[in-house]
Amino acid sequence: MSEPDLLTYSLLFLVPLLLLAGYCFHRRQVARKQVQTAIAESRNLLRTVIDSAPTRVYWKDRNSRYLGCNMGFVKDAGVGHPRELVGKDDFQMPWAAQAESFRADDRTVMTVGQAKLSYDEQQMTPDGRMIWCRKSKVPLRNKDNEVIGLLGIYQDITEHKGAEEELRKLSIAVEQSPASVVITDLQARIQYVNPRFTEVTGYSAAEALGQNPRILQSGQTAKEIYRELWDKLTSGQAWKGELVNQRKNHEIYWEDSQIAPVKNQAGTVTHYVAVKTDISERKRLENKLKEALSRLQKIASRLPGVVYQFRMRPDGSSCFPYASEAMTENFRVNPEEVREDASKVFATFHPDDHDSVVASIQSSARDLSPWHHEFRVKFADGTVHWLLGNAIPQKEEDGSVLWHGFVTDSTEHKRAEAVFHGLFDQSIFLAGILDQQGRLIKVNNTALLLTDSPREELIGKYFPDTPWWSNAPDRGKLIDALNLVCAGRPTSFEATHNTPNGGQINVMVSVMPISLEDGIQIAVVGVDITARKQLEDQVRQLAFQDALTKLPNRRLLTDRLSQTMAAAKRTGRHAALMFLDLDNFKPLNDAMGHDVGDLLLIEVAARLKNCVREIDTVGRLGGDEFVVLLSDLKVDRIESTWQAEMVAEKIRVALAEPYLLHTQQDGREGRSVEHHCTASIGVVVFIDHEASQHDILKWADAAMYQAKEEGRNTVRFHAVDR
Repeated sequence: MSEPDLLTYSLLFLVPLLLLAGYCFHRRQVARKQVQTAIAESRNLLRTVIDSAPTRVYWKDRNSRYLGCNMGFVKDAGVGHPRELVGKDDFQMPWAAQAESFRADDRTVMTVGQAKLSYDEQQMTPDGRMIWCRKSKVPLRNKDNEVIGLLGIYQDITEHKGAEEELRKLSIAVEQSPASVVITDLQARIQYVNPRFTEVTGYSAAEALGQNPRILQSGQTAKEIYRELWDKLTSGQAWKGELVNQRKNHEIYWEDSQIAPVKNQAGTVTHYVAVKTDISERKRLENKLKEALSRLQKIASRLPGVVYQFRMRPDGSSCFPYASEAMTENFRVNPEEVREDASKVFATFHPDDHDSVVASIQSSARDLSPWHHEFRVKFADGTVHWLLGNAIPQKEEDGSVLWHGFVTDSTEHKRAEAVFHGLFDQSIFLAGILDQQGRLIKVNNTALLLTDSPREELIGKYFPDTPWWSNAPDRGKLIDALNLVCAGRPTSFEATHNTPNGGQINVMVSVMPISLEDGIQIAVVGVDITARKQLEDQVRQLAFQDALTKLPNRRLLTDRLSQTMAAAKRTGRHAALMFLDLDNFKPLNDAMGHDVGDLLLIEVAARLKNCVREIDTVGRLGGDEFVVLLSDLKVDRIESTWQAEMVAEKIRVALAEPYLLHTQQDGREGRSVEHHCTASIGVVVFIDHEASQHDILKWADAAMYQAKEEGRNTVRFHAVDR
C-alpha cells in the first residue's frame, strides 16, 4: 500500500475517534457546569435557610476564630455582613468581657470532642445590654474524623428568663403569703396548699393533697352558701364569702374565702384557686361587742349623712350604684332614681357651686386623688343646705372611676369628716418591694393613698426615709426589721401611718425576705388593724368601766383592791374601803323615772370623786351602791382610822347637799327636779396581812348595813376599827 493510501486510510479511523473524544469532552463540561450550578444552588439554599433561621448560627476554626455565621449572628455582633467577622475572635466582639469564658467552652468541646448542649449564658449586645442565651456547641470534623473546629448555635431567651423570674417571685410570694392558698382540680381534689394553710388547719401538705376541701367542713356553714359557691364556679365566675370550718383537731374557726376558676389560654377552666384568711379573732371580738355594736348601729342609722358609691363612666355619664336612705333627706332624691343616672342629684347643686363641684370630681378622677368638697344644694322651694362630701376614687377595668364616699349636712356645724369606704386594687394590703439595700422598688396603689408623694418620687428611696415612716419609733422598728430580714429572719411589728386627711391608722407590718438568684429582695406587707384595735379598746372599756358613770366596775375594783393590799404590804401603810348605799333612791326612780335616777347617780359619782385624792379609787358596784378605796394612809392604825373617818364624813356631807337634776327631751331643755338624798356609809381599815380580800369586802358591806339600821345618813366602821 502506497504512503498516500495509508494516510487516507488512517484519517478514516482517526477523525471519528477525534469527534468522539470531542463529544465526550463536551458532555463532561456540560455535566460539570450542571454539578457546579446544583452545588451553587444548594449553597444558596443552605445559606438562605441558615440566614432565615431565628437561631443564631456560627462556626469557628481550631483557634476559635470565626469562619462564618448567619445574619442573626451578624446582627448580635453589630456588623453588616458575615465576611466582616471572618478571622476575628471573641475578644474583638461586643461580648469581649465574656470572651475568656466562651473560649474555655470552645477548647473543652474541641479537645474532648463532645458537644455541649442547651446551657444558659449571658452575653453583651452591641448597645450594652446583657441578654440571656440558650447555647449549644458541637465539634466539626473532616472526612478523617479529625476535629477541625466547632459549630455553635444559640437563642435569645431573655424574655423567657424574665417570665421565669416573675413566676419565681409569684411562687415565693404565695409560699410566704399570710393568707392560706389552696388549688384543686375540677373534681375538687386538692393539688397544692401553701405553708399558711397547714398552720391554720393543722393538716400537713401530705395529708391534704388528694383530699376534698370538705375535710374542713364543720357543718355550721349554711348549705345555701355552698350551693351559691358552686353555682358561681361552674358558671366560670369567682366567689367571695365567709365559711365556718374546723381544724384537724376539730377546733372551729372562721375564714374569709375568695375562690376563682383558673382558665388556660383557650378559656377552658382547668383548676380552682382559693385564697383564705383566718378571721376567727375578728369574729370573736365582733361577738363580744355584739350588744355594744347594736347600739352604735342604731345611732348610725339616725345619722343624716349619705353613704354612697358614685361611678363616672368613660363617656362622661354617671350614676350612684348605691346610696343610703339618707339620700332622700339630703338631696330630696330617692336612691332608686339615681341607680343608673345621677343627673337628678346634679340638678340639686346650687347654681353658683355647680361648676366647682363638677371640676373637683373631674380632678379627682384624673389624679385618682381623694375627693373633698363643701358645696350647697338648692331645692325647688328655695331651701339651701350646705353639704360636705368626702370620697376615695379607684380606677375600674373598663376605664370608669368609682368613688366610695360619705356626704353630711354641714349647714349647722360645717365639720369635715373624712370617710374612707372602698376596696383598693382587689386587696386590703399595703405592699412594697425593696432591694437588698432597703430601697423601694415597687409599691401598690393602696399604700400610695397614704402619702401625697407621687410614685415617681418614692421609687429608689431608702424605705425608712419615705413619708410613711414619719413616726420616729416606728422608723426604728422598720430599720431593725430590715436588719433581721437581711439575716434571713422574717418579722412583724405594729406601726401607725398618717393619712392624707391628718388622721392615723394602725398597721400590722410584716417584713419578709424573697430569695432570688442574684440575691434577695424584701417584701413589706401592711394590714390595716385600726378596726381591730378600736374593738379591743371598746372591749377593754366595757370590761372595766361602769357604762353610766364611767367609774371602775366590780372587776376593776377587785384589781385595784389587790394592788392596794400589795402596796400596803410593801410600805406598811394602812388603807380603807368604804361601801356607800344611797338612802331613799328607789322612791325617786319610781316617782320620776329611771332617766332622773340616772342623773342622780351621775351627780353622786362626780361628788364622790371631788371628795378623794387622785390616788384613791371611786367605783360603782351597780344600782345605787358605790365603793371608795383609800390608799396610802398612815402606818399607825388609829391615825389611819381618823383619816378614813374624815373622808367618810366629807362624803356624807357632800352627798347630803340638795340635787338639782335637769332633764332633756329630744335634745332640748326639759324639766328640773330638786331632790334630797343621803347615804349610809360602811368603812373598814385594813393592812395586807390582816384579812383576805373577801373578808375586807364582807366587813365593809356589814358596816354599811349597820349604818342603815342605825338611822341612815351616817358612817359606821367595822368593829375591829374602833
